[in-house]
Amino acid sequence: APGAPGAAPKLWEPIAGYIPGSQVTDHNALDLDQEDFEHELNEEDGANFVAAKEIYELGGNSKSYAEFTVPPLAAPLAKGLRVTGATASGSEVTGYVYEDTAQSAVVLRVQYATSDSQANYVGCRVGGLEGYHRT
Repeated sequence: APGAPGAAPKLWEPIAGYIPGSQVTDHNALDLDQEDFEHELNEEDGANFVAAKEIYELGGNSKSYAEFTVPPLAAPLAKGLRVTGATASGSEVTGYVYEDTAQSAVVLRVQYATSDSQANYVGCRVGGLEGYHRT
């Protein structure tokens, strides 16, 4: 277990020469939101201010989450609670409750699980990137 006596410390991928002390792949993806935002403002055929604003306000590369309408919750759910579900094709997917969610709430936000590798840290990018394809 991490932190156990005698356990080797976890080594995280360096980011621009810095070695973080914890998993920050999702936070680091904010740079990709910035890149996509700038791309939309610098389009050769004219700036796409609507797309730029959506990326600015909603992100998409970092803190990606799904929002579900659910029957009223029987109990509150704590931020960070691990949850599993199924995709439309029936594959299992894991995520974490995005924010503390009250008993009887009918909207649940689940953040997608992220990996330790920056190259493939999350399998879904949403928010302001819906319909946006990086070139």
